[in-house]
Amino acid sequence: MTNLINQDQSNLNSRACNAFMLLTVSVAVYDGIAKLSEAAERAEKEAGAEDTGARMYINALGMHHGELKSVMGKYKRIRTYLYQNTLSFSQAEEGMQKRGKRLIPVVRVPEVLNHLNLLKAEAESALDDLLPHWDHLCNIAQSRAGQFGTEIKYLTSSEVRDRFKASISNPECISPIDMDRFGSLPTSLANDIAKASNDKLTSQLESAKTEAMKAAKSHMDVVIKQLSEGKRLSETLVSLSALHSKMLRDLVNGYDNDPRIIAMADRIDNEIASQSVDRWKQSDYARTKSIDAAKVVSKGLSAMVQPVSPDQIQSTNQSLAGGLLADLID
Repeated sequence: MTNLINQDQSNLNSRACNAFMLLTVSVAVYDGIAKLSEAAERAEKEAGAEDTGARMYINALGMHHGELKSVMGKYKRIRTYLYQNTLSFSQAEEGMQKRGKRLIPVVRVPEVLNHLNLLKAEAESALDDLLPHWDHLCNIAQSRAGQFGTEIKYLTSSEVRDRFKASISNPECISPIDMDRFGSLPTSLANDIAKASNDKLTSQLESAKTEAMKAAKSHMDVVIKQLSEGKRLSETLVSLSALHSKMLRDLVNGYDNDPRIIAMADRIDNEIASQSVDRWKQSDYARTKSIDAAKVVSKGLSAMVQPVSPDQIQSTNQSLAGGLLADLID
């Protein structure tokens, strides 16, 4: 049975290698925040304190900080879009940052790559518009900084340009290990190497699946709260619901065909993502129906966060018509 499960998982991994690619995007910004060490020390002395570890910070551009912040925002939009439309391909544990390569369905590569490059072009254009005025803005800020003016280090425009970065890699294939290339290895060693490689890929794919489920659950909780208590409803409740449904569906369609998650995505699409703020405002029935759906999906996803074996997934294939979602929330 163990060998059968291992083979089933290997087949799922091979399927995923054909369905997904990896994308690496790096973004860096200059926040324009100056640390005032000397001012902090003066404040300590004036207060009669020593070695308190006090820190003081100031916006280097003063009243013109908003112009820099606008550029920062455009660069950060690149990362926001990336995180909304891809999943982490990392083995970082709970609570750790999952930076690095991102998992993306092959069918979505052209769309996502094109949008990322558009966002990059917009960000770089905004930076190009700001930099010719940079020295002038620094002079204005320094003249108004009072006693802090001599302590603040104002970067040159070329230094600022170097602080902003946005790079988008060419998508990479996910390649399962090919042990046929290493025929000279002892069979037992080759099997151990293949198993370790397969287990690592399984862990990464399961981690991505869990990430997608947690993100969707979190948004369902927001939907419940906003539709139950919120006074100002946003269309992002609808658009993000559709996005999370798509992420769930894309992942399982390319990986394990988990019917439970497909059922969840169907319910999100049919009862939440198909609605609108106006519809919710006009119809208590529509609002209640969406709240109930969000509660079912939230509770169901919570129950599914732990990885399951291929046998467990297969055993649910015949359960959907019999009320799988209801079983998950009993």
